[in-house]
Amino acid sequence: MGANLLSRDRDVTADEFIRELGKIPLASQPGTHWEYSISTDVLGILLERVTGTRLDRLLDAILFKPLGMNPDYPLAQMSNDRQ
Repeated sequence: MGANLLSRDRDVTADEFIRELGKIPLASQPGTHWEYSISTDVLGILLERVTGTRLDRLLDAILFKPLGMNPDYPLAQMSNDRQ
């Protein structure tokens, strides 16, 4: 495999990520085993491509701002808000 998808030594473009991901064999047959995966990364790339908007900006517009959250929203405050 060319690009190491798990490496933090360099940035991997979305195109490289998807291309290299397609080269990795399945760990098990679909429906026979469950484990956490990088499917959320693939979903993020898909959302960016479909909407034409960077994922951080998309999530800000459709999730964080409607909830009244901002990037410097303290985690402790979030915990207190839920009580």
